[in-house]
Amino acid sequence: SDEGFWDLLDRGLTVGIFQVEDGGIAKKIASRMRCRSIEDLAVLVALNRPGPLRAGYVDMYLDRREAGGEFDVLDPFIRDIVEDTYGVFVYQEQVISLFTKMGFSLEEADDVRRIMGKKKVREMEEFYPNYMEKATQHMGEKTANELWKELLGFSKYAFNKAHSVAYGIITLWTLWTKY
Repeated sequence: SDEGFWDLLDRGLTVGIFQVEDGGIAKKIASRMRCRSIEDLAVLVALNRPGPLRAGYVDMYLDRREAGGEFDVLDPFIRDIVEDTYGVFVYQEQVISLFTKMGFSLEEADDVRRIMGKKKVREMEEFYPNYMEKATQHMGEKTANELWKELLGFSKYAFNKAHSVAYGIITLWTLWTKY
């Protein structure tokens, strides 16, 4: 049955399963998530990265998912960007969407994503006034600062969605092979 197939992840029987076998954290995320699709596996892969882990997004995502999807967001301005991921930044594309929605060009938004991804602290500090100028046109200063801190934590190595989905597919293959 399909249930027995997914049950391997639910029960933490992850030896030999790509991206899940070697870490206690991935195993815990998988057993709490109860993955049932490639999309779930993509989220699992994306959450098991230093950025989302450091930002506290893993528990936030799992708690909201377990609560049936009820969640508040830091500001209504970001709701549509993080709607599909229970109000949590999971993928780099969500950061790009946030910055373009604030009024940055696509090129500027991707530059920010790249700077964040490479952990270029000085460049991020230099960018902060530009961010605040645009962010405070859409939300209060306190909220904009909180969001900035979240984004800095998240950006310390997060995946893009295509990479996460590709890894999720390989995870599915290895799960199927083991099953």
